[in-house]
Amino acid sequence: MSAAAEVLRCELQRPGGFHRERARGIAERLTEVTLGAAQRSALDVWGTVYGVASGILHGGAAGPGEAVRVYTDILGGARELLVPLADRAARVLELSALQQPGAAEAAELARWADPRATDYFFRCGPATAWLEVLQEHAPHLLMPDGAVGGRWSAAPFLHHVAQQDPTTARAWLAAPADDDPTTSRAQQVAGAGRLALNALLTLAVRHRDVIDAGQMRAVLSDPDVRDGRSAAVGTTLRLAAWWARAIPRTERTREWILLVEELLASAIEDEHASHQMLRAGAERMAAAEAQAAFTLANGGNLAEFAAVFTAALTHEMDIRELIAEEASARLSGREVVVLLRELACTAYPAGRAAAAHANIRMIRAALAGLLARDTELLPAASRPLVYGADLDQVKANEPAAYGGPRLARTVLDLAAADADAGVHLAERTRRFTRVAAVDGRLHDRLLAAHLAARPPANCAASADGLDGQEWWDQAVVLVVRLVADEPAPETARLVDLVLRACPPERAAQLEMDVRAALGTPPPPVLLEEVLPADAEQADGNAEPLGGWLRVWDWSPVLPARLLVGWVPVLDAVRRLKPAGPSDPRTASVPELVKATLLDAEDLAKVAAARGPEAAAAALAAAEDVGADGYAMVLNRLVTAAPATWTANVPAVMAALQLPELGAYYLAATAAVADRPGALSDGALVAAVTAVLDVHRRLDETTPATGATAAADRSAAEYFADQALCELMTAVWRTDTTLPGDQKKTILARLHALAAPPRRRAGPAHARFGRPGRANVALRNSNPSARALGCLLEYVVHQARTPGEIPADVLQVVSGALTAHGDQDAVATAVGMRLPARMPSISSRRDQTGGRSALTALVHWVQAGG
Repeated sequence: MSAAAEVLRCELQRPGGFHRERARGIAERLTEVTLGAAQRSALDVWGTVYGVASGILHGGAAGPGEAVRVYTDILGGARELLVPLADRAARVLELSALQQPGAAEAAELARWADPRATDYFFRCGPATAWLEVLQEHAPHLLMPDGAVGGRWSAAPFLHHVAQQDPTTARAWLAAPADDDPTTSRAQQVAGAGRLALNALLTLAVRHRDVIDAGQMRAVLSDPDVRDGRSAAVGTTLRLAAWWARAIPRTERTREWILLVEELLASAIEDEHASHQMLRAGAERMAAAEAQAAFTLANGGNLAEFAAVFTAALTHEMDIRELIAEEASARLSGREVVVLLRELACTAYPAGRAAAAHANIRMIRAALAGLLARDTELLPAASRPLVYGADLDQVKANEPAAYGGPRLARTVLDLAAADADAGVHLAERTRRFTRVAAVDGRLHDRLLAAHLAARPPANCAASADGLDGQEWWDQAVVLVVRLVADEPAPETARLVDLVLRACPPERAAQLEMDVRAALGTPPPPVLLEEVLPADAEQADGNAEPLGGWLRVWDWSPVLPARLLVGWVPVLDAVRRLKPAGPSDPRTASVPELVKATLLDAEDLAKVAAARGPEAAAAALAAAEDVGADGYAMVLNRLVTAAPATWTANVPAVMAALQLPELGAYYLAATAAVADRPGALSDGALVAAVTAVLDVHRRLDETTPATGATAAADRSAAEYFADQALCELMTAVWRTDTTLPGDQKKTILARLHALAAPPRRRAGPAHARFGRPGRANVALRNSNPSARALGCLLEYVVHQARTPGEIPADVLQVVSGALTAHGDQDAVATAVGMRLPARMPSISSRRDQTGGRSALTALVHWVQAGG
């Protein structure tokens, strides 16, 4: 009843709905396009005509010429409804060419019932005068259609206006909204739906002057902007970030700073939400494993065990899917890195030697606040691990699993820029207190890192100007606090500097305070009780041993005079740790790849002095020869000097000797094969020949024994497959001719690799190459997907008839889609290279059934593959 009442209410407010819907049905059947709000408004004529005609038929009075007007309206409505698009083209072009349109032309546009005609008109680049005319006489044509997600037909026209007359476009977007004078028209456009919002942001990215930072903040402040976990939300945030980056540093305002801070704060919240979900999934999985083991150990049957474990696995998969959705709906790590860099660089927009930004205090506060918020969201137990690296070694321009260390590095970089600009110490470190409220130890590390990096010019002189006095006042207080805590690389370096260079008038009091912070050495009886002479191990977390070990950790930094009384303790601990304490001023940096005895820098020097063959021979003579860590070493060497390292591929291969090293070398060569002029003449063919030889040698070699050797052999096969696929992709694209039967041999191997039953995941560390290329997604996937992409490259560039897929390749593609069509790598391989012109579906039949393999391919594409 309520629905029926609502229909009747709408009919009373706007009569003729039944006839408009009939006309809409006819139009959509003829055009095969769903009509938008503007076109539905154009169909009002049918409700009006039927209303007038009905009134006349039922005895209503008809004025002079009424019948003529009704007849004229019917003809006009029928023309707009029934005339095909091709017959409208001439008129569309005439109207788009008008330089001085008027109300009559605007009304004509408003009567168009075919959305394709309206779209075509706006894409033709009409005169900018149309903007004012349409806003006055048909404003609905300029606005997005909220009923269909915000489809904005006029967006191309606004791009054209912004290019021709940015002032007019800016004024139109800044004007009050038609339905709410308290908001701008830009907000009205963005509120129509995600499509309109992203179209507006795209307009702002291409024409940065049409929307200012205040308007952009207002647009992005709508809660619906970040509503949902979809890639469209991520697109919105990326567009906003791109706009922010496009604004010249010298033109960035207070509103710009606030906008970027909000984007980065949102990214921090999203990052930690993702980590929290991952931790929750891992905890639930561990609990389920324990429960399943307990069930089985206490007489439970296998079915109960399987049910518990299966439920946990299902939950883990759901969590991972949710995390993937969340990742697509937020800024990527790379975008966050760039935004963070731009915010920091805005502090001195013209460079460190120039004047500071008028709102530099806001920038300092924003960066410190972001670091404090990131630290607050991080569980206290996780902070030692996340912030375990030396802050001096952290690079602010590199993405990482956690953004906290990168934020800390950015805060320190800005403080260093302030120091170079002559800002007083108290001012440049004032905002560090925001971090102190969340994590005092991190605050002390930040302050210590900055003080150690920017000591006074004459460190030994306490009265070295006001800044020098200020530095010493802070340093001596901080040092006492630092030695009362566990050492960190930054704090240890400052303690070492202060104790070595402390002015005489401060030294006595400082040493007294440091001794007090270290504590009182234990008496011999207590020492013997806690660490007896025959002790083999001890609990370092229990007191008083924990406090003694803190002195042990600090001992490499502290002078001997401060350790008087602690010598017996240090000797007792040394019995348990003969190697002695590690130097706290340096921290070991975890390597992302396996360490090798020879590094790229050493081999690069050998190659520069005696040629790449000598460097390859030195590598082949290494004790850990064959370790897959040499994949990164060779990649760095070849990437740095590709022409040198590919000038004589056979000679380098002979010097490397092992097929494993050859696989790593050829994978590095393949990674630069598509760079113009990177490879020497003939290097591509030589590399293809070499990779076939590597495959042969790997196939003939006796299987490796032992886990490490087997892993190295598996990595070599993975890299050899990668090299083959990427080298052949370069061959197809350059129409390079291969000698003998190499092409036939390679196609057979690619077919075998791309066969659906094969599913091999490459080693996680085998990820290097050039980002941004089309096949970067395949480089980190399994060999089947890479081989499939290579075969499709062969189809695109070498097929006899353009657009025709050879039967054997078609069968491989069909089989891969059937088996793995849901995998991103396979979908990417097919989607990027699918020929635009495909043969008739009935022209090829699957020999194993009667079903067309191409039909399966088309069905996959239609399903959104």
